[in-house]
Amino acid sequence: MLRLTALPGLLSALRALSSRGTAALQWPKAARVADRFEGRRRRAGASDVTLAQSMRQGHPGALALLIGRHHVAVRGYLSTCFTEPRTVDHLTEETFRRAYVSVRNGGDVLVVWRPQLFATARTLAMTTWAREPRSTTATAGFGRWASSGGGWPIDGPAALSDAYRTLPLRWRTALWHAVVEGESPALVLGLPLDDAYGVKDRAKQVLRDFYLATYRQAVEHRLPCGLFALDRMERSGAPPVDWFRTHLFQCRQCHDLEFDLTYLDHRLRAQLPGELLGWWSDGAYRRAAKVSSLEAVDRARSIAARIRVDLRRRL
Repeated sequence: MLRLTALPGLLSALRALSSRGTAALQWPKAARVADRFEGRRRRAGASDVTLAQSMRQGHPGALALLIGRHHVAVRGYLSTCFTEPRTVDHLTEETFRRAYVSVRNGGDVLVVWRPQLFATARTLAMTTWAREPRSTTATAGFGRWASSGGGWPIDGPAALSDAYRTLPLRWRTALWHAVVEGESPALVLGLPLDDAYGVKDRAKQVLRDFYLATYRQAVEHRLPCGLFALDRMERSGAPPVDWFRTHLFQCRQCHDLEFDLTYLDHRLRAQLPGELLGWWSDGAYRRAAKVSSLEAVDRARSIAARIRVDLRRRL
């Protein structure tokens, strides 16, 4: 019987043998497996933009990861357009198919992927509705919007949305997910959770700075308005001094600016989706996304596999 005290020496001998003998031949295979595992792990924690770049390079797992992140949201958005689950599921899959084709054909990957996918889904929904405008499968709200021409909201100021569009991609992504969706932007930005806690606040500050700088430039010919904007830039978050409170009663534009800055989260949620997408039903989207999430989305890999197989057949 082998004594336990002999084990350390035996293990050392085996390690030495494997470094010289046939066991060493197995290491290349093990290294390849480890490299594949490490590649999957890196992609799982990669940003949406990095995943899209991996899709362009032909990494098969990248598409499944992107679908896994956004499937519930896209299906929820399409559920605000149609009541028939089969139509919603078909258009959801087609949304990702078109995104994949676009990326592989050189389309822009430097985008905020969630609203980009929503825009594709909206276009597909409009096309589907146009084929049968009297169909009862369209929701009442979407049917009315499509019947009226599917336009963008024209009532109310768009200054905050315009300021959002000028932001760098990182901050637009953070604001969409943190404010509009109410979820952490860590995963889609490729950040560890601990590093993402301050991203929302930083993104909101950058948006305030852009908004105020743009507004100040636009009203530089009106001295009181320019002074008000300068005061808000220098004393961010502090209440306006008495003189400026009086000015707010007299100037509608400065009043709207102050309202936007004071209730920034609410104003972004109210303005941004409609300005970017045209069709948006906030309450219906949140209810539908919650239901889709409960129904669960282990479908990501199967959808990705069907998309890749289908495209290979077409080539």
